[in-house]
Amino acid sequence: MIDQTSPKPRWISLKESLTKWRLAFAVLALAYFVFLLLNLTKQPMNWDEVGHLNSALELKGGLFNNFVRDSFYPPLFSCFTTVSFYLFGASLFSARLVSAVFSILSLWVVFELAYTMYGGKAALLSAVLLAVMPGYFWLSR
Repeated sequence: MIDQTSPKPRWISLKESLTKWRLAFAVLALAYFVFLLLNLTKQPMNWDEVGHLNSALELKGGLFNNFVRDSFYPPLFSCFTTVSFYLFGASLFSARLVSAVFSILSLWVVFELAYTMYGGKAALLSAVLLAVMPGYFWLSR
């Protein structure tokens, strides 16, 4: 909903919402993303990644009937992987880049939710704790 009663211009309210906690989260997210990018292709492909890669390659090749028939995972992830294949070429790096971007977006959602409910310090702590969880880090790539 748009607040029509506020006399402030929109850019001033955006400037006020940029707090030290949001800047700290931006630094955390950037460092985490760079760390993910450096380790994106170091581990071999897992068995369940093959389904995502094949679905994205089928979409890229125009084999829509095969994609619909074999769609076990949610199709939106395969669509984003296909876009990544178009932009960066079909590779393990471009396939795992989608997971890395979604993990950063998930960290942001957790940060904003905790920021709304508990404040900046708890929000940053919750984002850091989620980022260093081994399972989350492993699935982020």
